[in-house]
Amino acid sequence: GAVRTCQGVKGYVRVADEAGEWKPIAIPEHLVLGFMRRQRAREFGRPAVFDAKKRLEALRGAFSKGDSVRVTDGPFAGFLAELEKIHPDFTADVEVMLFGRATRVNVGIGGVEAIDAKEREAA
Repeated sequence: GAVRTCQGVKGYVRVADEAGEWKPIAIPEHLVLGFMRRQRAREFGRPAVFDAKKRLEALRGAFSKGDSVRVTDGPFAGFLAELEKIHPDFTADVEVMLFGRATRVNVGIGGVEAIDAKEREAA
């Protein structure tokens, strides 16, 4: 229990023993340090070198004010929304319908996806 309360720990690496019970296993320190180095270099999930200005311009080119989007992350995941503005910190203002009225919320731009008009009408 004490290990799981440490910052950044989500669980244990475990394997099943002969009886089928899950037992934690030790990972050699050099492997852990290698993963930490690669994480700091941003080798997981996106390139290590990234130009924020170019990425923001690409996002602004992909979305425009008034686009219909679906929120895919956070407390409003699954809600249909209308895009209002994309901010330089890679967040976006969107309007979602809550209790019959439009409410502006701020979400990470990675947490929205474009939808077409047919899908919007079907919802």
